[in-house]
Amino acid sequence: MSFKTRQKSSKQRKLTEFFGKARSESAGKRKSKPIKCLPSDVETEIKNSLVDIDVDQNILKITGKIAQDVFKRDIGVYHGLGKHYVAENKLENQDRLDFLKRVYEVFPYNYLDKQDPNTKVPYYEYYTFQKVLDKDLIDLLELDKITTYSWDGLDPHIATRLLTAYVKLSLGNHLRHILSSREDVPVNIKTKEKRVRIKIPVTKKFEIRTVGYDYTKNEITLAVQRRANMNAVLLSSFPQDILAHVMVTLKRLVDEAVRQDYRKVRIYSETQPGSKTAAVVDIIIGSQNVTKFLEKHPKGKIYVERRLRELGKSLDEVKYLLIGVYDNNVSLDRAKKDTRYHYYFTEHNSYLVLTPEVQKALFGRLIDDWRRSILDEYKNKLQEITSLGMFEPLGTIQGVPVSLKERLVVRTTKGLHTVDDIRDILTNPEIFNNMLPISSETLKETRKHRLRIILFYPDKFSNRISRSIFYDKLNQLRDGLLSNSFASVDEIELVSVKGENSGDYEETMRDVGLDRIKDYTMATIIFPEHYSKRNLELRMFYNWLKRKFYSENKPLVFQGARVDSIFGPYAKYASYNLILQIPPKLGIYPYSLEKHEYYDYIIGIDYTYWYERDTPSLGGGAVVTSPAGQIEGIYPIVIPSSTESLDMNKILSKWFNRIVKTNKNILNKERVTVLISRDGMIPKYERQTIQEFLSEYSGDMDMTIEAVEVRKRIAVRSWTKEPKAYYSPIRVGNCIYYLVDAHVGYPLGRGDRTFYSSPYLVGSFYRFEKGKSSPVTASAKRHVIESLIRLQKINYATTRMDNIKLPLPVHIAHKLINFIKDTNNEIKGVGIPNSLFMA
Repeated sequence: MSFKTRQKSSKQRKLTEFFGKARSESAGKRKSKPIKCLPSDVETEIKNSLVDIDVDQNILKITGKIAQDVFKRDIGVYHGLGKHYVAENKLENQDRLDFLKRVYEVFPYNYLDKQDPNTKVPYYEYYTFQKVLDKDLIDLLELDKITTYSWDGLDPHIATRLLTAYVKLSLGNHLRHILSSREDVPVNIKTKEKRVRIKIPVTKKFEIRTVGYDYTKNEITLAVQRRANMNAVLLSSFPQDILAHVMVTLKRLVDEAVRQDYRKVRIYSETQPGSKTAAVVDIIIGSQNVTKFLEKHPKGKIYVERRLRELGKSLDEVKYLLIGVYDNNVSLDRAKKDTRYHYYFTEHNSYLVLTPEVQKALFGRLIDDWRRSILDEYKNKLQEITSLGMFEPLGTIQGVPVSLKERLVVRTTKGLHTVDDIRDILTNPEIFNNMLPISSETLKETRKHRLRIILFYPDKFSNRISRSIFYDKLNQLRDGLLSNSFASVDEIELVSVKGENSGDYEETMRDVGLDRIKDYTMATIIFPEHYSKRNLELRMFYNWLKRKFYSENKPLVFQGARVDSIFGPYAKYASYNLILQIPPKLGIYPYSLEKHEYYDYIIGIDYTYWYERDTPSLGGGAVVTSPAGQIEGIYPIVIPSSTESLDMNKILSKWFNRIVKTNKNILNKERVTVLISRDGMIPKYERQTIQEFLSEYSGDMDMTIEAVEVRKRIAVRSWTKEPKAYYSPIRVGNCIYYLVDAHVGYPLGRGDRTFYSSPYLVGSFYRFEKGKSSPVTASAKRHVIESLIRLQKINYATTRMDNIKLPLPVHIAHKLINFIKDTNNEIKGVGIPNSLFMA
């Protein structure tokens, strides 16, 4: 297929010259091989510990002709202009979507390599298994082939993406009808005139993703994942009279979503690039309004007419036009105003994703409860796919069993105690009333301060608040741990709030002086009664208050609570959880795991980037813990950047100067060992800056730094009748990765329950050594995996110790990202050392 291209401007001709020069300058150095894992097998210590694990998973294998064919192919790597730059600057509007779709198909893996500092034009590397490329694609992207890889030399992250694309391309006709199925679901829709019961055809989607591969055995390991966030209904499948009501409701929801910058209404089309959904930012209702709109946007009209012809439809049959935005890094308000982000859909090609907000708005309740059907759906899909004869079941899973729980150490005025569970702390007055911070350094700091505790609550509960379980437990906490930790603790102040909006709460808080505090203050806020669990408006309400009162220099933290948690039927359980969350927000950790000697520090890293006020920003942070789960340092980061990587030299320098240099035990032994656990891939730039730090700061001290990838966004799911904790080796090219399933999971059903969980993957491992220019790459050792698993067994949020899906430092770093995004980059911390303010 050829595209109508624009004539090159003088600027574009200069860019072509720039890229030609860039290619010639980098031609030699781009021939070098990337850092890769040396061929390895499961280490003997782990291999000898493997046993059969009685657990089911959504994993299959391909070992036939398809695997043989793909591993015979070489992978071509090309240098060229960025795909989005080409689409916007070389193609007409109506051709952009088809062009991007082709790029995704031909180059399943591509990434930003460099950017001209003056023109900001991106330059990409493109990876493909295709033997021959179309000339028009080469010309548009201005591609130069820079190298070729065989599968043994390919980075595992790239290889798995390519293998997934190859399987989909080879088996698309066989898998399409299996991975996308339709089910008629009865629903009630309440219109202005009546309540109507109809059946809607809900499309449910699954996808396959590569988990591992062994090119020596011609074997590909894949997971079949249900995409619950893609359950959708084609808009035109609604009866016409019902559709009119549906679109008016969606229009109202879209307007609300744009104001709140929350992607409530999402759609997709079978003709879109990749498999992404678009957030709807506007809806045009009525044939005449649609016609007038498209007349003002002729390029959009051409695109819409092309899609309608593919469906055998015409513009005369269109009553609704939906404007969608694919870019998740731009605010909806900005996207609505900027036509460069717009894609146009009609009711005939729009699949409305059944988000919780859409279900509640249209049907008054959730009609898609994954917990009721998920296991049957997985079993049926796995059976359907294996019946094709090209896939094999995984078979018996072998893994290394680990404990679901670890013992805890508690420090009290009478010495150290070891307990089996948090409940042993909460229910034992000898321990609960005499607790101290587990860290003596924390106690030295808190003894310098006085603490003020204020409890804000809706005025209607004035007669009940002092009789609540929570108030009783809060007083016990005040009289015990908090009084033992601070120089003094004031009596708990009860403050009623007259009114239910954020302004009422703000006014009351200012009246009691929260805008001018000088010393440690804990403000517990009981939210208005109408806010339900996981309510979007509640989150906005709470974040708004944080933006008003939080500051990096102000020692103030909030503890939020819903009315149900204080006065509802489960108040006793909820109150214990709320009480547990208060000390960590004040930087006090009253318990830890038992000592573990292998590492001195374990650091969790997690970052992401997004657009804020038209500027790409990188946000997240590093969380430093001891191997026993004590929080040693939290380093939030918000910087202008468009790349998901960070200067690790700066982060590690702060950690070293603030923590290591003040640790007498470390200084005395003149040796420090560190494990960095990175959520996702560890980019080359981060590896380089870790090595720079080691060269600069190791000095006379013996320093060992190891880094490992902790990848949570994988497609593997598992289920079992009895909760099991284990890790299982899986070959990924030359490396051995480890699938870690070490938390209880979600109980499904009643009575004879099944526990459903989402494992994570311990991926590439790097060891940094002083005097070397780059790290040694290998598979993670047993002590690495089990050090991470231990840190899933400590919980500062609930009485359950077995439900953290990720190691503690990564878990907190992930919460840090969400907090920074929720507060619009305005708040990075509070004036309390090591506070879990983001929880």
